[in-house]
Amino acid sequence: LDFRHGLSQIPNYNLKYPADFPHFDYVNPDAPKGGTLVLSSMIGFDTVSPMYKPEGFYRSYDHLMKPAGDEPSGYYASLAESVAISADRRSIVFRLRPEARWHDGTPITATDVKFSFETFRTDIMASGWKTVLDWIAAVEIVNASEVVVRAKSDVAKQLYIIGYIPIVPADYWEAKDLTEPTLSLPLQSGPYRVTKISQGCYMVYERVPDYWGRDLPVNRGKFNFDTIRYERYLDATVAREALREGLFDVWTETDMRHWLTSYDVPARDQGLAGAGHAAVGQRARFAISAGPEYAASAVRRSEGAPGAGVRAGLRVAEPGAAQRRADPRAQLLCQFHVCFQGSAGRGGTGAARTVPDPVAGRGVHPRVFVCPL
Repeated sequence: LDFRHGLSQIPNYNLKYPADFPHFDYVNPDAPKGGTLVLSSMIGFDTVSPMYKPEGFYRSYDHLMKPAGDEPSGYYASLAESVAISADRRSIVFRLRPEARWHDGTPITATDVKFSFETFRTDIMASGWKTVLDWIAAVEIVNASEVVVRAKSDVAKQLYIIGYIPIVPADYWEAKDLTEPTLSLPLQSGPYRVTKISQGCYMVYERVPDYWGRDLPVNRGKFNFDTIRYERYLDATVAREALREGLFDVWTETDMRHWLTSYDVPARDQGLAGAGHAAVGQRARFAISAGPEYAASAVRRSEGAPGAGVRAGLRVAEPGAAQRRADPRAQLLCQFHVCFQGSAGRGGTGAARTVPDPVAGRGVHPRVFVCPL
């Protein structure tokens, strides 16, 4: 088997990034860390079990592979150190990183990978895992750090799903029922951990400063907010009003009527709100502003890679290099990026909802919303 640092869904596709790449090109590895990102949710917070895909759960668990945001079909080893596909493309083998750890310090092993795939693919609940994992024929452990997933068809076509499935701790969940809703905070491994949940109201994730994978090439420059908070809104009209009042930071508009008429508000004129739009494989616009002085330079165009969707389409407006050197506020602004539904930009996951202003000693409050995808 030919073990590699990454794979593609497309046969004979040459990956953009070599084995020794330091980080993805679209992130800033030196992005400042801190602050809070507040997001809205239209679903309730009734459980933290990953079986039910609670809001933001993918941030608190590691994944075997991660997609690049600036190429159509590149997936790179993350929890896995390397990966190989059999000649018949019906089996995929993962070698896990020896340094991979759960938040309690115990190693992540092939047993955890097998348990995760087997548990999710036999899920009979309404969470949808069984449907997306129906292509799996078997999962076999080779040794503590190597696992084989055998497929019913071309396994390369399932790389997106493989990159999305969270790996959960077998020792923790074997004595519990993943299908049973719970508010007890579970053992996790990712760059964030769930620290608070209020049933039906909100869920809070805190950044893990000593996250084992923080310096991996696929992670460098990301996960910069200290806190990510999801707040529940029962009605989209109420959520739009809350956005306009600055109560949360990002909104994906799915109603063209509102996109055309609902955001011509004073906050936008004052530079406190930004707007953007994106379409798969087309040019994308994304605007962000943190004050009138930056409103004029808030829009930048970038090419979306075909098939990559918004991951390659959204890019934060940057002040010029001279301005960045002269004004630390501008440097902070160009780091801000919202990692929302896979979008990608210069600043990785972002700087802060309230960004410290080193010049004036006050807070800068960016506001972002995006339109139909």
